[in-house]
Amino acid sequence: MAQAIANRLNKGDPEGVARENARLREWIADQLDQGRVFEPGKVRSSEKGVVAVVEPIHEEMFPGRVRAQRSDRVR
Repeated sequence: MAQAIANRLNKGDPEGVARENARLREWIADQLDQGRVFEPGKVRSSEKGVVAVVEPIHEEMFPGRVRAQRSDRVR
């Protein structure tokens, strides 16, 4: 999921995608080392294809670049 978002944010910049993906892998590994558990990535299908559903965790992965809509639903 993070890689798909990084690809979209850095469209047309393969070196930027590579840097972002390396940074994300390190961030995710650090989170896992600290005992964090991630839910499986969520996607939705539309006539335009399959897209990632951006949730609050992605705001942490891409600070200042990705915003997730807040929902009033109780999980």
